Amino acid sequence: MNSSTAHFQELQTLIESLCEERLTSAEAARLEELVIVDSNAMRYYLDYIYLHGCLYWDAAQAVSEPTIDNAADNATIAIPAASEQKKSVAANNQHSTSRRGLLGVVMSSAVLLLIGWMIQQSVFEQHVPQRIVKTYPNDTITPVTPIIEQKPKSTTPSTELQQPLVALPEQPPRLIKNQRPLSPHSPARLPVRPPVMAERPTARQLTVVEYINDRIATGWKEGEVTPSAIASDAEWLRRVTLDLSGHIPPVEVTEHFLKSANPNKRQEMVDTLLESPDYANHFATIWTNLLIGRSVARDVDRESLGLFLQESFANNRPWDGIVSELVSAEGSASENGATNFLLAHLNNQAVPATAITARLFLGTQVQCTQCHDHPFNNWKQNQFWELNCFFKQTVKVKGSARQQAQLVSRPVGGPTFYENRRGLMKAAYPQFSDVKVDPTAEVNRRDQLAKLMATGDKTLLAEAFVNRLWAHFMGFGFTHPIDDMGPHNAPTHPELLDRLTREFVSSHYDVKQLARWICNSKPYQLTSQFNPANQVDDPETGVTPFFSRVYVKAMTAEQLYDSMLIALNGNSSYIIDRSVMSKDRQQWLQQFVYAFENEENDELVDFHGTIPQALMMMNGDLIQHVMRSQPGSLLNQVASRQKTETQRIRLLYLTVLSRSPSSKELAAVRKLIADHRRAQRAQQPKTLRISLTDDYEDVLWALLNSNEFLLVH
Repeated sequence: MNSSTAHFQELQTLIESLCEERLTSAEAARLEELVIVDSNAMRYYLDYIYLHGCLYWDAAQAVSEPTIDNAADNATIAIPAASEQKKSVAANNQHSTSRRGLLGVVMSSAVLLLIGWMIQQSVFEQHVPQRIVKTYPNDTITPVTPIIEQKPKSTTPSTELQQPLVALPEQPPRLIKNQRPLSPHSPARLPVRPPVMAERPTARQLTVVEYINDRIATGWKEGEVTPSAIASDAEWLRRVTLDLSGHIPPVEVTEHFLKSANPNKRQEMVDTLLESPDYANHFATIWTNLLIGRSVARDVDRESLGLFLQESFANNRPWDGIVSELVSAEGSASENGATNFLLAHLNNQAVPATAITARLFLGTQVQCTQCHDHPFNNWKQNQFWELNCFFKQTVKVKGSARQQAQLVSRPVGGPTFYENRRGLMKAAYPQFSDVKVDPTAEVNRRDQLAKLMATGDKTLLAEAFVNRLWAHFMGFGFTHPIDDMGPHNAPTHPELLDRLTREFVSSHYDVKQLARWICNSKPYQLTSQFNPANQVDDPETGVTPFFSRVYVKAMTAEQLYDSMLIALNGNSSYIIDRSVMSKDRQQWLQQFVYAFENEENDELVDFHGTIPQALMMMNGDLIQHVMRSQPGSLLNQVASRQKTETQRIRLLYLTVLSRSPSSKELAAVRKLIADHRRAQRAQQPKTLRISLTDDYEDVLWALLNSNEFLLVH
């Protein structure tokens, strides 16, 4: 048995002990040692825990929720009495042993599949890039010794409240501390950064953009990397338009920008793009996909949600206001678009709604803590169900032929019951960030949750959005993954994340202002190309990002579709409906979703160049549509409006790649066209006139299938 196999078997045994809650303190330290030093081991651990949580969710659910049928016009809500709930709890206890037996069989099968996959992929390679944890001056990294708390066993649900509670006032006092203390149960020797120290004397005199530049430049110096050069106007314009508008820039915008000698043209372009309708459409599309996915779910009105988000981003509604509406919304799916978020996830005792709320809005992955404590995160099992308890009052009223689904809050109080790994029933009351909420029926819990999430001058809500938006523009976040923040996943630039978070809160959660700060910073002005002194700055290999260049991103399906339409028409004067609600757009995107989607709820469909994707780009319906020489199309403009061959080639490059061709490219394209004409004349009578559009079809096809077009760089 080699060392890699032995390490894998040891890791598997430790994880099984963790899931069965029989892990000792020494074993916890060993598990942490195996996981922290190897990125592949960390990924296996996270996948195992996630699978375990999903299986436990399906096989060992707690008290069932009431259902509501709205087949008739007068719907009734069936709420089980307290005695019935007790019977249900007792029944769950009686069957817990058999459920765990079934779970053991399923888990064993899953483990065998995972073992085979891990061996095939050679998980424990000796030369795996390790994540670099950076330190800054005056910073210290203190090891934290784990404290394993021995709790007394209990055989009955705990329903006792420590003190009477009342609902939060409309303007609640400061309830959430600026810095949450680290849990005493954090794993040993885990690199944990202490609370952010006071800034340097000159730091508060710097503007936000200057502070971004200062902190990133300090990282370059300490990492001994030299940043890449400033991006050309053409490269920067294409990138910022894709990031803010969701498509490549129209050719007339490109030509005007490249000709301009205005020293402030980049800042002015950012402002122009932020005020354009395409900005609202693009960000509404992003968040519609994150909130409900791309597939059309039953009882969910995708168009209504898209309209709500589009109007919110167009009017620059504060982010905390948008999230508050999504979390606390009530009413019909069609009349109140915000209700569709919870309507899409309010099933299985609201476990999906709990997990996605924490992941998207708080930057924390808590799905595994529904059945046990997380060893590398502050979240415990009771915290998951305390957050879940905020959704206890919420039910989905099924739609009928004449009425869409509705989100309703019912007057129900008390705790939510859940089962721990020892089969004991526990009670959880609504609590968020150490703040207890009145559990009586008169208090609307989701309203209280929305207020608590935005309470304080440095909230998880703000921090998670800052991290996500930074990754949107820079290609990588301060943490990876961006939605798994916490002491187990220290940010690369903690001082910068802290400052941006506080400034974002101080700006009243101004999304456009945050985007403006990032887009006007020096790191975003850099080219995506390496130089000899920063080739180590490649976070795709597992190293810490220094942001010494802008990292290349794959286009989303929507960006690709909208950019193809821009290429089809050549300019923006031709009216194209790229809105979230466009039926034609949705029909086209269904082809992309079918080809690209995965099994995740958020259905990431970035273009990664798989065989089906390549075939779609080479011969799919969309590419055939773009290649048509119809009136007003790009090929028609090339043939009818440009007088010389050089002008025609330049128009193709400016339209598709947002830049002019180099002299080498110009010579190669001319040769391609000349060879094409000779081949056509050899096959056709000399009296037959050869269309100019035929000469440039191959050029356009090659540009559309190039990496330079398909990537955001």
